[in-house]
Amino acid sequence: MKKGYVKKLILADIFTEGAEKFVKKLREQTSAEIVVRQADASSTESVVAILTDVDVLLYARIPEYNFKVMQACLDTKTHDIDMASDGPDSLLQQLDWDGKFKQAGIVGIMGLGCDLRFSNVAARYAAD
Repeated sequence: MKKGYVKKLILADIFTEGAEKFVKKLREQTSAEIVVRQADASSTESVVAILTDVDVLLYARIPEYNFKVMQACLDTKTHDIDMASDGPDSLLQQLDWDGKFKQAGIVGIMGLGCDLRFSNVAARYAAD
């Protein structure tokens, strides 16, 4: 059964060939519009260019570019979820952006994929 929770999904990477192959299979499983775009996470401007009319960005690549992606989300007021951090110090620096995200009226969830159990704790904390 195809659910209608997601209306549009944008897959972006610097090299789009893999995303194009994945999309062929994914389209069979959803009624959402799926678009593949090229973006370079090392460039805030490149990420900004793909965030038009995007509600949430899920960044699932190397953490080296987390801050560039976070800035793009702030610039476009796009909610941000990232999957990894460069380590405890980097994660603490990311968490220091909390005020910026609140001021922009968006949510930033950092390091969601770092520790699977942490996401459960964070979800419980958010629910409470």
